Amino acid sequence: MGYQTKIQLIKRVNSEQWYVNFPAAVAQAIEFKQGSCRMGN
Repeated sequence: MGYQTKIQLIKRVNSEQWYVNFPAAVAQAIEFKQGSCRMGN
């Protein structure tokens, strides 16, 4: 079973940002909450 996920890279002069659009089922499985931030080490 697969879910389509949109990934977008925004490159600016001094930085870049990644936007990932998760389907609700994937976000719930990862246990994301509105406004939450996850940092990896």
